[in-house]
Amino acid sequence: MAREASHTEAELLARAEAGDREAVAALVRLHEPLIRARFRASFERQERSLFDSSDFMATMLRRMDWLVSTGALGGDALDLRLKLHEIMLDAIGEYARALGHERELTEDIFAPAAEGECDERGVVAQAVKGLDVTDRVIVFLRARGLKHKVIASALGLRTPAVRMRWIRLQEQLRSVLH
Repeated sequence: MAREASHTEAELLARAEAGDREAVAALVRLHEPLIRARFRASFERQERSLFDSSDFMATMLRRMDWLVSTGALGGDALDLRLKLHEIMLDAIGEYARALGHERELTEDIFAPAAEGECDERGVVAQAVKGLDVTDRVIVFLRARGLKHKVIASALGLRTPAVRMRWIRLQEQLRSVLH
């Protein structure tokens, strides 16, 4: 079985070297368990969700696809593997920076309500705190008036994905707050 997987990888690498976008996507999927494991190992359990690792895989696929479509991937099998590894490490770094930035941005949301303040603030803070990191950033930035396109660019997501997440988040928060 390992020999068959290795043979499949060799075929995929050969096709990828020739600029086959489907082969590059198949290579990423072939290494998906290792990539997801590296992603999970890089962050504490409460800092990530299954959705985050799916977003992470989608980011990896988009970036590899872009490299192939622009002709920037090139090289031999070793170069392809190194590029995949480099993209993975860059994406993990970006996720970590976004996580740190999100913590700074949302500090005031999670601060305990001052004495005499409406208890509603605590309910809102709890509702937002229960969201995953990316969703908290989306809520925070939308509350500050940023457009979906700007948020998508900042998070490395597609604009329609941010829009759909925002719609889902509004419904989710509305049900908690009403």
